[in-house]
Amino acid sequence: MKSLPSFPSIALVGRQNVGKSSLFNRLTRTKSALVANFPGLTRDYRVGTCCTREQILNVIDTGGFSKNSEDFLSDKVNKKTLQLINSVNYVILVVDATTGLTHTDELIFKKILELNITFSIFINKSENKTRNELIYEFSDLIIKPFYVVSALHNIGLNEAIEDIMINNGFNFPQPIQTEEDCYKVVFFGRPNVGKSTLINRLLGYERAIESDLPGTTREDLEAEIKRNKITYKFVDTAGVRRKSKVKEDIEKLSALRTIYTLDKSHIIVLVLDASENLSFQDLRLFSNISKSNVSFLIVATKVDKISNESKLRLSQEIERKIRFHSLRPIIYLSGKKGLGISDFFHALESLTISLEKKIKTNDINNLLLDAINKHPPPMIRGRRPKPRYAHVIKNPNINIVIYGNQVENLPEDYRRYLSNFFREHLELHNHPLSLIFKEKDNPFSKKRNTLSNRQIQKRKRLLRYAKKKKK
Repeated sequence: MKSLPSFPSIALVGRQNVGKSSLFNRLTRTKSALVANFPGLTRDYRVGTCCTREQILNVIDTGGFSKNSEDFLSDKVNKKTLQLINSVNYVILVVDATTGLTHTDELIFKKILELNITFSIFINKSENKTRNELIYEFSDLIIKPFYVVSALHNIGLNEAIEDIMINNGFNFPQPIQTEEDCYKVVFFGRPNVGKSTLINRLLGYERAIESDLPGTTREDLEAEIKRNKITYKFVDTAGVRRKSKVKEDIEKLSALRTIYTLDKSHIIVLVLDASENLSFQDLRLFSNISKSNVSFLIVATKVDKISNESKLRLSQEIERKIRFHSLRPIIYLSGKKGLGISDFFHALESLTISLEKKIKTNDINNLLLDAINKHPPPMIRGRRPKPRYAHVIKNPNINIVIYGNQVENLPEDYRRYLSNFFREHLELHNHPLSLIFKEKDNPFSKKRNTLSNRQIQKRKRLLRYAKKKKK
């Protein structure tokens, strides 16, 4: 397992559904961990930062321990949590005040004691019970420091963390760390196409739990990697199925979180299963990418299961069904066998370099003029729109703002022509360019035409003349 950052690390451990993720969100002051009244929701660990008393701590949300070790996923979660316990500075055992002490709590307590790790106990969901009642219920665990807290109502958390820091020597000067720019790369696709396996292979260690069962990954998990002086933050997301097949609320929540993550990324990697035909859902997911205005790569995994003829057939099918101008070649790889990994990093690096490409306003305006001369805008209600000026906005991806007369009325096909023209001449492959059209403001539109005294007198004479003529 990769070593954690240099700050002191605290792991939240416990059985399922005791409120570890709620505590994590409260301590890190985020909503990054999914929270639901559903046991076993968290499977992969999540790392966040907690700032208190000018001290930074790493807080780690872990998957809940389960007695059912015969289950493959539960066994994986238990082993990964035990590995984390051995690599952190401090452990917080979280128990549930509403259900009281259980046999699983006692087993986890004994296991941590055997590992000889410094830890304390958080009695969560304690808002409706007194301290004396809780001491009586959890008397078998009171040999270690315990704190009565409530993540839902934010009771006792700040005091507990401060006490842990003082009693365990965490109150020391922090190392100065400069924030390094990194590119957020989101892996996106249907369930069970090999996203987690691919990320583990790229990172070189098992960050995400792998399984042949669809829907193993429920939350997006992040991991950083540096290659050729470029830092990437890989994000593994939950697989997205068709809406008609989604029945459980947890899967709906995971799908919404995945779609939300796309807009916050720099690069999206659409993962396809090379051993299957291109499905309608794959095309729907690509549509989401094109709407998000984020640069992308298309990779096909499990290439070790298909022949060269099948690979060629899939490439032709993708080119025919995914109609995107300046599309990069599909990257074929295998996360399990390690095939095509160098090709993926090469394509990722070239796409990253193109994101940093500086585009001059003068070049954009020259291209706009060339595009108009080559193919003028169509007439609209007897008048031809006149695009006059353009400039580039990067936030973080490339947007081109075009000003002119009646440009907001340009038809969709001409907008697509301009987008493809810019993308081709700027060599922005796999970049869904967004064009923003703005009308040129009329400086006299809101100004009233005030008449001079001479004009007012002339107007009165004309009105008198018109009245006499009517008589």
